[in-house]
Order: sequence, then structure tokens, then C-alpha cells
Amino acid sequence: HVMDRWIISKVRKLTMKVEENMDQFNMATSSRSIEDFVKDLSQWYIRRSRDRFKDGDVDAIGTLHYVLLVLSKLLAPFVPFVSDEIYTNISTNLGLEGSKDSVHLEDYPEFKKEDVKEDLLEKMILVREICSNGLKAREMAKLNLRQPLNKAYIGMDEEFIKEIVKNELNLKGVEYSKKPVKKEGVLTVGDNDLYVSVDTNLTNELKNEGIINDFLRKYRDFRKRQECKIEDVIDIEISVKGVGKEVIEDFVKENKSEMHASNVEIVDSMSGSDREFKIGEIEVGIRKID
Repeated sequence: HVMDRWIISKVRKLTMKVEENMDQFNMATSSRSIEDFVKDLSQWYIRRSRDRFKDGDVDAIGTLHYVLLVLSKLLAPFVPFVSDEIYTNISTNLGLEGSKDSVHLEDYPEFKKEDVKEDLLEKMILVREICSNGLKAREMAKLNLRQPLNKAYIGMDEEFIKEIVKNELNLKGVEYSKKPVKKEGVLTVGDNDLYVSVDTNLTNELKNEGIINDFLRKYRDFRKRQECKIEDVIDIEISVKGVGKEVIEDFVKENKSEMHASNVEIVDSMSGSDREFKIGEIEVGIRKID
């Protein structure tokens, strides 16, 4: 997977950079480089790979394990106790072949320039800039990320780039265009190959999907406040009022499993709801039935 190759190259390049700075006794620059990497690991690789982890993708899990193992060795001179805890949990305790009793008994990882895919690292920087421009376009159009959009046009024609932009910007599709697209409802942000033209026109189908996404986010928050675990199946009572209420009512009737609910009772009104919220003009009340 392209994301796996990217993070592996990134941790290898980081290793060489930290070693170079440490040889010059430049601890501050080395530690900042590690901090920046951890942010990318968490906010880009892990966040974008959540579905793969959830599905038990062995490549994603194996890649994360490899990266954390290398990272624990890089951290050893800076945070000796934390790095040893990380190493012990992901190596020694699992009984992996070649594991040491402590990270401080390991050799420092060594990589060469040919171990790093520089072209992929450079392309990922461009992809993230394109996504940033797309988010700015959404903000200008006052469309939150839970609202799906039909499509966007970008100036790069590689499939993995289009797939990342599609997922990051919650789009139904991404198309290549040599130049920014000028159409009614299409908003462009960015220059040259980094531009993105976002089609902000909303069909009824897209609006309804946005309503459901917003409802599910607030429903998950309701479950969290009720201290429900992910696997807990509950019974709920729900009231929905306002124009468009049938969108939510139809969804909850047909998607009990997605809501982890064994029984959903739709009522005209309720007293003492556990959670109340609005989605546009739609008013929703939910109560957990014990």
C-alpha cells in the first residue's frame, strides 16, 4: 500500500537525519525532527489507515509495528524509560525473534539513501497541500467535512493521489484537469499543479447523506456520554421533528445494526430525553431504554 511505503521511507529518512544531527551533538534539532515525525505518524498515517486497522489488514498492522520499533530505538537516548516501555511492549513481550531484554541493548538502526523513496515523500507533500487547498475551498463554501460532495478536479493524474484527495475531502470522485475548472458552483483554491476545483453543488441525495453523517456523529457522542462500549447493543427511543425528519426516521428503521441498537422506537414526543440536538432545522431527541 502506498501509505505503508510512505511511512516506512519517512522513518528511515528520519533515522538518518537524527543520526547526522546527533553526530554533531545537535540534540534540539534531532528531538524536533522526531516530534514532527510522530505528528505525521498519528495525524496522517494512522488516521488515514483506521479502516485498514479495523479490518485487520496485516500490511497496515505490520507496518505500524515496524515503524514503532524503529522509533523506540531513535527515542532511546532522549527518553530512556518511555522508549524501553514501547520497545518491551511491541517486541520483547511478543516474543519476537531477535528481541533483546531492553531497547538499550539494541543497535542503532542504520539505513542508506537507496532505502528511502524520495519521490514518494515529495509527492505526499504535494498531496497534503492539495488536500489543504480543498479544505479551504470547503470552508469558503461553508460546507463541513461530513457533507459529501460530488467531485473535485486536480492537476495531478496519479490514481493514489486522486484516491487520497477523494477520501480526505469526502468526495464521490476526483478527476484530472490540466487547468482549474470554471463552472457554476465550482470553487478553486491553489495554483499550478496544487490547485483543486471543488464542485460545491448539492443534490438532494448528497444533502440527505450529509444529514445522516451528522446524525451518526451526534449519535456516537450520545453513546459515549452513556458510557457505552463499541460492542454494546442498546435499546433507544427517538423523536424527530422538522422538515426533512423522514430522512433520519427512514435511516434508523433500516440501520439498527450500524447504530448498535437491538430496538429503536420512534415516538412523536418524549419527556426527559438523554440527548437533544439539531441538524439544520431537524430537532432530534434520544433516550436510552433500560
